[in-house]
Amino acid sequence: MQLNIPNFGDKEILNDALNSEKHLTSTYNTFANECANPQLRGALMQLLNDEHAIQFDVFTEMHNRGFYPTP
Repeated sequence: MQLNIPNFGDKEILNDALNSEKHLTSTYNTFANECANPQLRGALMQLLNDEHAIQFDVFTEMHNRGFYPTP
């Protein structure tokens, strides 16, 4: 039996990582906006900030490689 496993390159992997980060930041943002506990909100805001930093790193790598051109 031969498996037909797709071969993902750097572009596909980075694109998946960027889309995952976009989803995470959106979710953390919603949770932080609707959080009544100040300590939990602070923790969520720190996670949101960390995820934005990761998202920017992935975006920058994609842009530098020509995978995400911007005007």
